[in-house]
Amino acid sequence: MHDRTKALLEQRRARCLPGVETAHVFQFQERLTTSQWQPRAQLEAFQLASLKTLIDHTRAHNPFWQVRLPEAALSATTVNEALARIPLLSRSAVQEAGERLSTTVLPSGQNCVGTRSSSGSTGMPVSVLVTDYAMGWQNALNLRAHIWALRDFDRTIASIRRNKPGLADYPEGTRRPAWDAPSIFPFQTGESIYLNALTSVQDQWEWLARMQPAYLMTYPSLLNELADIARKAGPPPRWLRGASAVGETVGPEIRETVRKGLGVDIHETYSAEEVGMIAIQCPTSRRLHCQSESIIVEVLDDRGAACKPGEVGRVVVTPLHNFATPLFRYDIGDLAEVAAPCACGRHLPSLARVMGRQRNILRLADGRTFWPSFGRKTIRKIGHIRQQQFRQTTYSRLEAHLVADRPLTDEERSLITAEIQSKLPAPFDVAVVEVAAIRRSESGKFEEFICEVGAG
Repeated sequence: MHDRTKALLEQRRARCLPGVETAHVFQFQERLTTSQWQPRAQLEAFQLASLKTLIDHTRAHNPFWQVRLPEAALSATTVNEALARIPLLSRSAVQEAGERLSTTVLPSGQNCVGTRSSSGSTGMPVSVLVTDYAMGWQNALNLRAHIWALRDFDRTIASIRRNKPGLADYPEGTRRPAWDAPSIFPFQTGESIYLNALTSVQDQWEWLARMQPAYLMTYPSLLNELADIARKAGPPPRWLRGASAVGETVGPEIRETVRKGLGVDIHETYSAEEVGMIAIQCPTSRRLHCQSESIIVEVLDDRGAACKPGEVGRVVVTPLHNFATPLFRYDIGDLAEVAAPCACGRHLPSLARVMGRQRNILRLADGRTFWPSFGRKTIRKIGHIRQQQFRQTTYSRLEAHLVADRPLTDEERSLITAEIQSKLPAPFDVAVVEVAAIRRSESGKFEEFICEVGAG
């Protein structure tokens, strides 16, 4: 893989776009190509130096952070020692602090280039200022994601994402001559095509079948629905070579459905608008490698200790390169499972899976929590269900909102209720609610389970 990446970059360097500054893009990629294979100690040494530089500058120029960043963190000899001296930063604290989080004095040569905002799917949107230096790292990691996904850049890529009405609307969508901006792809690529996710799934499939892109990038829930349609239409499409999932968690059932219906495996990335790329799926396994060159990722248990492989905990991140709005030990609100070292040979820390938001956990009155599974495939077969969403409204009541091809019979409702109850860890009153449609969030994301009680 190392040799393949180097060869690919050399090939693309020979096809650079005229008049585009490309040196820094290739410098980033050459650096990333080397660093992913470096010993863990060398990666951590880079992280510690970057973290201390960020702490030192922030302490000197930001009153909010001066009281939260002890000078003792600068004398730490390991990343873990430095982090242990810094308190966690909650999402609500970021919202409350607002502009006080930002640093107006930037290092020489860096400039503020805009704002990045989270989708607010938790009800708590977060906005941060970003620098050109931080965006350079993010652009490099976006290109790394495509390289790790083994993409052929000469082919067409399609993106189906939520947009305002009137932008990339069906039936034509929008065409562009390249995959993305030259700051990410400073070389010739195939074209990119876009469709608004507000389009019905049936029309999305018609558009894809007509356009026949080699690659598709969209939400896992949409990939799942498109795969269902494709499976009913016949064999998997020969024109599709890969699919990338964004914005939502990817479960094993969705992977299986997409593989059967679309004939491709899902390549997953894990990111957040306010912090950038967090992890990218390994080219040779399904583990998600944390992007240690750009961000420190901690997964902590309820006591605040680091989780071991196989354990699930809170994701806490520290972006290393955004001096405009530093976020030290930011509890992003997600839960993830730590993985053992990957057999691929990369020394980047690994996540086995991202579980989702803390509000996606089923909670019992005695404090126990569970990752819910409601027998998606069985439920769909029972009542010809096209879409479902489950909401825990109390500690003992669950609502199953279902979109069906036709009204459910009493027998089907009973069978669905029994199937759901069989998957629950305790007795629940289950209400089957038939609805015409289930709305996505404003960002286009879809959550199959939402807990409306307890923490999160």
